[in-house]
Amino acid sequence: SSGINAEYGGVGAAELSVIDQELARIDQELAQFERRNPQAAAAATTSEGRTNENNKTLDDVQGRQKFNVDPKKGIESLIASGLLNDTPEDIASFLYKGGRITKTKIGEYLGENKNPRELCL
Repeated sequence: SSGINAEYGGVGAAELSVIDQELARIDQELAQFERRNPQAAAAATTSEGRTNENNKTLDDVQGRQKFNVDPKKGIESLIASGLLNDTPEDIASFLYKGGRITKTKIGEYLGENKNPRELCL
């Protein structure tokens, strides 16, 4: 747990617990879906395209969750996974249209960035 705290800049145990609970909920939903739709689940695991799509979705969810903990690391995660281009326009679009990200963290991200090029809204 201390390694995780260091990675997220000293995020509190309560915040990490909320993230863990959300990931557990997502895992439960996925398991329920797979039980109700065994053919779809089998197709998703045997098809490389579907598996890659599932990985992108997971990367997207995790990137947004990271953003809600540490906005800068969340943006970096989305860029690293190829889900967000490292351009001011794309970052601005993500901040404007991004679902499941908190407005407080958007403000925190904008307030941290001193480079006017990064604030291209």
